[in-house]
Amino acid sequence: MANRRILLLAADQWFWESLAGLLRLDGAEVVASPPAGAAPIDLVVVACDSWPRPWRPRSLRAILRRTPCLLLSGSPVSGPYAASEFPHGFFSPLPASGSRLAALVRSLLA
Repeated sequence: MANRRILLLAADQWFWESLAGLLRLDGAEVVASPPAGAAPIDLVVVACDSWPRPWRPRSLRAILRRTPCLLLSGSPVSGPYAASEFPHGFFSPLPASGSRLAALVRSLLA
């Protein structure tokens, strides 16, 4: 997964730090917001149960039409519904093991 840039969106700082650390162990660059003029984002991972400000599903869909998005949620109803709103949206229920999430991310970046 080296040289891949992942935009990780989660309002819960503990969750963000934990998942970012896991993804970095796999060699990904993890950012909380895309820096201006930086390389493109390869994948977006969103904790749907804690959307960070100022991001909202509508604004995310508008700027990342071709980027795969992995939406994570503890809700078996709202999570898949939110993922269906994205052209390249995928859903994973929470809780999930770190190894399962890392495997999903690798498969989406392959």
